Amino acid sequence: MILFVVEQVAGAEYILPLVKGPLREAKWTILSSPVSSRLLASESVPHQTMEDCTLLEAEDMTTALQPRIALISASVGGTLEKSFVKVLKRHRIPCIQFIDMWVNYKKRFENIDATEMTYPDLILTIDQEAKSAMEAEGIPGALIEIAGQPYFEFMMGKYSIENRGHTPGNRVLIVTQPIARYYGKTLGYNEVDFVELCLKSLHAAGIAWSLVDICVHPAEALEGYETISRSFSGGISVMRNATLCMSRYESVLGMFSSLLVHGVLAGLRVASVQPGTVRVDASPIADIARLRTEGELIEWIQTGDVTASRSSSKRFRSLRGSTEHVAGLLNSYQWRPNAC
Repeated sequence: MILFVVEQVAGAEYILPLVKGPLREAKWTILSSPVSSRLLASESVPHQTMEDCTLLEAEDMTTALQPRIALISASVGGTLEKSFVKVLKRHRIPCIQFIDMWVNYKKRFENIDATEMTYPDLILTIDQEAKSAMEAEGIPGALIEIAGQPYFEFMMGKYSIENRGHTPGNRVLIVTQPIARYYGKTLGYNEVDFVELCLKSLHAAGIAWSLVDICVHPAEALEGYETISRSFSGGISVMRNATLCMSRYESVLGMFSSLLVHGVLAGLRVASVQPGTVRVDASPIADIARLRTEGELIEWIQTGDVTASRSSSKRFRSLRGSTEHVAGLLNSYQWRPNAC
């Protein structure tokens, strides 16, 4: 039996093409946090929901399930994931974690106090660029295998079909994420700075408020963004990404959210907005615009096109075959000890 443990929505997305595709007839169990549970439920995927998980609870669940192998997401601050990684390694059950985005590599494996690292037996990463960046951050290269990204592969095909003969929408999507929770102001900005700069710039560029949507990260509360949006206009829509339809949009503004990747795959205008950033650029997409000031963002809104997104989308072609690769690995992987 294969055990899947997923904490954030991106982790649940990663395993969806596996359990609905090549592993649909396999025996598996999914343990999810309440956040990722909503996505799995919307896709009618059987799963069990667990709140914050102690080592004892992970021990009891592992003993009850007796998995042959486990595939676990790797989230920043993920307590559910780390508990199972520690227990599975103690039981010498093969434990594999995956990277779902080109960002926050080392942070995913730090314990809560950031004084110790918890590594699985194997880490699946997206491509050579991600592998090199992980090694540069100190993650042992012997633990890393390039495996692609199943959900991005799935969405690449989905958007390709949807875009045939499609007329792009005219709306602007602002994508949030909880920067302050994990970085404070060490990047030079947080999510409030980001949203306020986007709204100021859109207003200055003459974009109607009725065409602006704010998509709130699943780990964040809607209320704070509703308060910010109302300080500009009552006509701005604030919503969860479960209600997203990318075909409605012309432009996507984010920091380093995976929804920027969705925008690129959908052929939209995409920009990473990082107000006054003081650290190395965190955006994972090489060719899209990086905007730091209101003036830069206004100019991009008024003159930008989709050329950069189309150029950036070429890198995703290497992800073809990701789903079959990961499924094959889960079916054939043999446990091997590591010293990490």
